[in-house]
This record gives sequence, structure tokens and C-alpha cells, in this order.
Amino acid sequence: HVDGFEAASGGELNWLQTHQPNNPIIFGGPGKLIEDLNQAIQQQIDTIHVESLVELSRIQTLSHSLQLPVRVFLRMNINIGDIGSSKLVMGGKPTPFGLDETSLSQALDIIDSSPLIHLCGFHFHLMSHQLSVERHLLLMQRYIDMVKKWQHDYSSLPSSLTINVGGGLGIHYDYNPQHFDWENFCQQLSMIVEANPEFNLRFEIGRFITAPCGYYVMEVLDIK
Repeated sequence: HVDGFEAASGGELNWLQTHQPNNPIIFGGPGKLIEDLNQAIQQQIDTIHVESLVELSRIQTLSHSLQLPVRVFLRMNINIGDIGSSKLVMGGKPTPFGLDETSLSQALDIIDSSPLIHLCGFHFHLMSHQLSVERHLLLMQRYIDMVKKWQHDYSSLPSSLTINVGGGLGIHYDYNPQHFDWENFCQQLSMIVEANPEFNLRFEIGRFITAPCGYYVMEVLDIK
């Protein structure tokens, strides 16, 4: 069963619109071109994941010009403290991905002043290559706690939101049989979900699913 697709370019949007017209589409990734944002809004895709204030301002201008509604997620770059222990920590420092927490107030001002923009939730993806179930559970709780804090600080935020918690589930590429224990993680995650029924959690686990399916072969052109 396919619930939907994520696109990261205008070309991917076109392909999905042609070949999968009845499935929801999310448009994500930094550096979206204005013409691609315009295309996504005209196609009335499911949601756009906003990576910056500039991008949000462009969406505001385009939606007003087209007089079409837009559903958005705000991708946030927050400090995760001592939870970070994986090989790739993607938060708490300047990155191409997401808005810093200090920009949230401005982002919400833009959304609140734009009747055609609807905030569906927040997107986090702050760790990758994660093999520790315990630390990943702490990360999930950190995301939920941050959204609850923002709901307390900003009265315009709805009580029910979707939190895209990204992926980051690690696998071993060196034939080590020890991968991320997904079953154990889900069993413990259920307690967090039951304690926070107002939130819908969404995962991006593409690599965790597809990595064991085959090989990606490339030619080495140069060694330096």
C-alpha cells in the first residue's frame, strides 16, 4: 500500500502528477525554485515543507497571486542537547535545512496574516544513522515537548498537529546483522503516542526499508 509520495524538484512533481495523480504529494527539501513552488501550488499537492522564511514569503506571495490555498509544515532546526550521539547530527547548528527556533515567531506571523496558508504541523529530521533505540525515543519525546512548548507560547497554534519526525534509522553497510531494532522501538513508542493523542506522528524511513534490497554502483572517475 502506498500512502503518498515526496518530491524534491519540479521534475519529480511533474512525474508524480502524470503517473500517480491520485496519491498525495509532499514537496520537501531546501532551495526550492520559485517556479517549482508555483507549480506545486497550482497542482494543489498535499503539503509543502517550508525550509526558510524566504521560502515561506514566496509561498505567501504565490498563494495570494493564484488565490489558491496551501498546506504547509515548518521544518525546524532545534538544539537536541546531549541526545545526539549518532554519526550525523543535523540540528542545533547552522544548516541548509529548516528554520532556527528564533525564526518561528516571524514564520507564524506570516502564516497568521495569510488566510490561504494553513499550518498542518512541524517537521524535524535532526539525527541520521541512529542505531540506539533509547536515544531515538528520547528524540521523539524532545520533538513532542518542543511542539507543546510552542503551543503554550503561541496561541495561534492549533491543539492538534502532525509532527513529521523524519527518519534517521541506522543500518550497517558492513554486513553487521545488528540494525536499528524497529520492533522494540515501536513497542516503546506506543507509550509516547498514547500519552500524546493530540499529535499524529509521521516517519520517513526510506533508507531503512530499501537499503537491504540491493546495491548502488558508481564508477570512480578520480582519486585525490
